[in-house]
Amino acid sequence: MITIRKAKVKDIPVKIITIESAELKLSCMSLGASIINLESKDKDGEFESVVMRFDDLDQYDHSPLYLNQIVGPTAGRYFTGPYKLGSSSVKLDESNSAHLHGGANGISFKNFDVEVKDTNKVIFTTTVGEEDSFYPGTQTFTISYTVVDSALQIDFEADTTEDTLINLTQHAYFNLSGNLKNTIHDHQIMIDADKHVQLNEEFIPVQPTKVDGTHLDFRTISTIKSHLTEEVFNRPENGVDNPLILSGDKMIKLYDPTSHRCLTVATNYPGVVVYTDNWDQGHSFASSTTRKLHSGICFETQLIPNTYNIEGLSGDLLPKNEHYHYKTIYKFDVRDGIDD
Repeated sequence: MITIRKAKVKDIPVKIITIESAELKLSCMSLGASIINLESKDKDGEFESVVMRFDDLDQYDHSPLYLNQIVGPTAGRYFTGPYKLGSSSVKLDESNSAHLHGGANGISFKNFDVEVKDTNKVIFTTTVGEEDSFYPGTQTFTISYTVVDSALQIDFEADTTEDTLINLTQHAYFNLSGNLKNTIHDHQIMIDADKHVQLNEEFIPVQPTKVDGTHLDFRTISTIKSHLTEEVFNRPENGVDNPLILSGDKMIKLYDPTSHRCLTVATNYPGVVVYTDNWDQGHSFASSTTRKLHSGICFETQLIPNTYNIEGLSGDLLPKNEHYHYKTIYKFDVRDGIDD
């Protein structure tokens, strides 16, 4: 079942689309193609929210958290350049110390056009010209959300009239306890990734290396808090905020032993940025009075940020007239253990 209603974010007229199956309830919004709520069942069959979310829609406008929003044209941190892209010499926005999440005019805060298809799919589209961004040419971005049973599939698509950098992700913050009852500390995690990408002092990815012996080795079942050691809090990222290169089946699993909810993430993207919500900024959230440190975890499936500048990695250069298309599936179920 799918429904559409109109609302406003500050003075911006937006559309809110709700898609429901017997196992999953998705609410999303045209501004930023944002997920504003996602509910799945716990061990008792009760629907609860499994993402961090704002009560006040106005908070989604230029949220510094990029809360559950689509990020692009490039997700993550990039050198500002200049870049030689086809016939263009391009310097990216440097309103931050690095070019972050597409810069000041990124698509996270664009109001997308909306098309509903069948009873379980919504398609968001926006077009950005060179005059509105720091990227050459004109890009069309298409984001599709499809709900099937207990799974949410996201399709990330883009086209460009000139060679440019494209790297799209969904910046969803997950918490499987239900309605933010607990932090993610006791959630169990497993990620099929043998390598991570080291960061420089501006958090820009610069060098692939093995995860062995680091806090970024998620290859065996462990609690999230076991990766948040005192040494980790002495690092600039203040927790986990790192790109991992996926390997094998490229599978990600998250499990809450109290609600028995399990999230399985599958993707054809080569990488994921894992972020454990490392900064307590005092925001007010639905189901919670104020934000607590480590209220959620992001699995930002994507190309490795800054691969254009990293020897041995490639993928974020999209040649003109070629089509960009990646998929990520978030599947929820109830079980007695992460590998049950």
